[in-house]
Order: sequence, then C-alpha cells, then structure tokens
Amino acid sequence: MPWKIVKTEKEVVVTQDELGSFKLKDEAITEAKNLAREFKLIARIYDSKDNTHSSEEMTIDYTSFFNSKEIHERSLSELKLAKAEVNVAKLELEQRKKELKSNKVEFEKPAFKMKVKNAKTRFKKAKLNLKAAEKRVKLQEKKEN
Repeated sequence: MPWKIVKTEKEVVVTQDELGSFKLKDEAITEAKNLAREFKLIARIYDSKDNTHSSEEMTIDYTSFFNSKEIHERSLSELKLAKAEVNVAKLELEQRKKELKSNKVEFEKPAFKMKVKNAKTRFKKAKLNLKAAEKRVKLQEKKEN
C-alpha cells in the first residue's frame, strides 16, 4: 500500500494513500523524520488513511533538537560571554582594591576588605567558567573535524 508525506508549517504527517509517492512505510517514515529534523517540526505517523488519534502510531517532536552547527554557535556565544564576565570581574576587583587603598576611615576597612574578597571570588569563578567554555569549544571543533 502506498504512503504519502504531507508537510505543514508545524508538522510532517505520514499516512496511507493510494496516490502516495512511497511504496514502503519505512521509506516514508525515514523521509518524514529527516524533514522534521531539518525543519524542526513534529513528525506524526498514522496507521491508516484516517488521521485520528486512534490510528496514530507515533509522534516525534523535533522542535527542540539542536544540530551540531547550532550547538557550536551556542558554545561560541557562551565563550564570548565568559570572556566578558572575566573582564568585568577583573575591573571590579581592581576598583575594589583601589577603594580599599584610598580608604582613610579605619572602621570602614573590614567592609572594604569583604568587598575585595567577594570580587576575588567572582573573578576566580569567571576564570573557571571561561576555561570550561574554552574546553567545550575545543571539543566541538574536534567533533567537527
């Protein structure tokens, strides 16, 4: 029995049809999955001609899947954000150290020391995040090659 694929804006549907372009159901399912994956749609496969929930065999949602290019682009943007965070944390640390040195009031020194300590912690975390982002990008580049 022939099978056909119908593609809409939100889904790809596989049904039995006498005018279908696929002789085998497996061929139609494979092509529908490829289309759904490529265009990020929902793939619906039905057992018979009538498209009802009772005849629905399988539904696969490809709307939230990322391909390797999108994952790589996401890793690159995370790397840029991590670099920016390191720069901001470094500037904050320098500013806090200057504030501590320029402080003349003795009873305010502990508060300024805590600010410097917090800025150091933020800077260390930012550096660790940067290293992790760099490793993710390197792994992505290795996978692509």
